[in-house]
Amino acid sequence: MPRMGGLEAAPQIRNLLPDACLILFTLYGNQEIERVAKQAGIDAVISKADRGEKLIRAAKAFFA
Repeated sequence: MPRMGGLEAAPQIRNLLPDACLILFTLYGNQEIERVAKQAGIDAVISKADRGEKLIRAAKAFFA
């Protein structure tokens, strides 16, 4: 993202849309990123190294 990353944007999005499903799609999916993401209000972290189906499954789970 050109002006800020997802971790910085998440709290602002969460404040504006408290019921929004936030998924961080990142190159750096690890336990530390997951911990920081949860603190930022992100619901799920998906690594770009994972297959696309994992991202689709995560998104579908929030809308089921």
